[in-house]
Amino acid sequence: MNLRVFFSELKRRRVYRVAVVYAVVAFVIWQAAEIAFPALNLPPWTLTFVVVLTLLGFPIALVLAWAFDITPEGVRRTAPGAGAAPLSTRRGGAIVAAAGLAVVALVVAAGWFLLREDGGTSAGRTMLVVLPLENLGAAADEYFADGVSEEIHSRLSAVSALGVIGRTSARQYKDTDKTVSEIGDELGVDFIVDGSVRQQLQRGGRVVRVTTELIQVSDERSIWNNTYEGLLEDIFGVQTDIALRVAEALEVTLLEPERRSLAARPTENLRAYDYYLLGRDYLGQWEPRAIEQAIQHFRRAVEADSSYAQGYAGLAYAYAALGGFGGVHPNDSWPHARAAAERALALDEGLAEAHTALALEAMSHRYDWQAAREGFERALELNPSSVDALVWLGPFESGIWGRFDRAMEYLARAERLDPRSRDVSYNIGWPLLWAGRHEEAMAAFESLVALEPEYYGGHEGLAIALMAQGRTEEALAEAQTTMAVGDPNYDPAIGLLGYLYGRLGRRADALKQLERLDEMTALGRYVSPVSRAHVYAGLDEVDEAFAWLERGYEERTHWLIWLGRDPYNWDNLTSDPRFQDLVRRMDYPRPTAEAR
Repeated sequence: MNLRVFFSELKRRRVYRVAVVYAVVAFVIWQAAEIAFPALNLPPWTLTFVVVLTLLGFPIALVLAWAFDITPEGVRRTAPGAGAAPLSTRRGGAIVAAAGLAVVALVVAAGWFLLREDGGTSAGRTMLVVLPLENLGAAADEYFADGVSEEIHSRLSAVSALGVIGRTSARQYKDTDKTVSEIGDELGVDFIVDGSVRQQLQRGGRVVRVTTELIQVSDERSIWNNTYEGLLEDIFGVQTDIALRVAEALEVTLLEPERRSLAARPTENLRAYDYYLLGRDYLGQWEPRAIEQAIQHFRRAVEADSSYAQGYAGLAYAYAALGGFGGVHPNDSWPHARAAAERALALDEGLAEAHTALALEAMSHRYDWQAAREGFERALELNPSSVDALVWLGPFESGIWGRFDRAMEYLARAERLDPRSRDVSYNIGWPLLWAGRHEEAMAAFESLVALEPEYYGGHEGLAIALMAQGRTEEALAEAQTTMAVGDPNYDPAIGLLGYLYGRLGRRADALKQLERLDEMTALGRYVSPVSRAHVYAGLDEVDEAFAWLERGYEERTHWLIWLGRDPYNWDNLTSDPRFQDLVRRMDYPRPTAEAR
């Protein structure tokens, strides 16, 4: 066929018309997506995906236009050289075919997105829990058994087809006497990974014996088990094989990146690995002094192996946790968290924990809201079971971006993955409070108090929820309980107590809280300027309150980031132009500004 005949055939078969119609419809879809997707809070990559999919559909539309006609009798294959069908029929067929293909492309994109998002929840995913492996060795080796458990947990968490229960909930079944059915019912899982670890020093070196079993909850049947015994040097191969065998037993199809992640050997230096496991053990205690110990061990790990990406990730998260607890100047925690996270990602971009730590630093210290969101979302892409990312995305989406529904979706996922975590329960209350749903927020915090009456966070949240409703006397009682059950040097709680005393006219008691903060500073403990500002706001000493808020802004304290969502904490300041100016400089995203 020469070119003249070919182009004539294109015209006869209305291929040109299909191309034009397809391009117009695709363009309309792109424009609609560009407007609708941000309003629906969809991530940026979804728009790119729709564009790519419609582009891929274009040659398919041309091929179908060449090969087929839509006639009154139905779809017919175009006969070579046949006369054209009536123009109106051919034109209608071309429009229907092109528009249909473009719409199908959009539907596929939307379906893929929903499946991808749903993949973050339990639907369509096999739910399992990795219980802490029993330590059959010396008592001093407990950290090693827990570390091996966490490593198996981490590797399986990276598999998108699996929903792996968070470490906090899993740890509560350490040395449990509960049956498989009881654990399965309480956690809502289909399978349980259980086993034991023994480490012994022999003539040839340190020998490790790891026994693991995969149990199906429905009938308590063991569907896979194995025992590994070898030198400590083989521990990474053992962890990889366990994760792979579990995935195979569950008939999970592994994507190539997931297979590479499971097979990763994080370090060749066993001393560095030992320090890393000790660091994780201390970090898991989630207490300021223990976190400082974790930092020391993670530092030793990366000193022993400067290419140990996982060690840097642990160090970054430990510094982020230290910054979150307070007690140290922001510059003594957050910049270190950022440096360690960036080093970890330079060595291995696929570490979800490093992305989470970097996102926390961007949110808490740099006030870079977009960088924080991208970091949290990247962490979830790499590890759909990352409770750490989910539990922070909840208050972040609500408190910074003003997106309540999106926040509650993230927290629902976190609760499904870590149903016995008090941190998840604690964070559920804040979006409700910020959305003005005070009764629901109170119910959330009251449930947490009933579950863990000795946890300060539940009482703190309940105090602020009561305060938001003007129930100041009741709020004071909860604030006092917060101090009684928690760290007496937790300066935000001292600031809250001083604020409430001030609002109730108990000036002498409020001033005593300022004295306590001064004493802490004299002893070398960092006190957030926001805590002092809170007391002065309660005393209605507005100029002093603003002076300390400005200092908090200069220091980039993370206690300031919720300023735009806490009007009840600053009710006598919000109408002041200085308050509005400070909120403006925080540069919150537009949805938050509109919500105010």
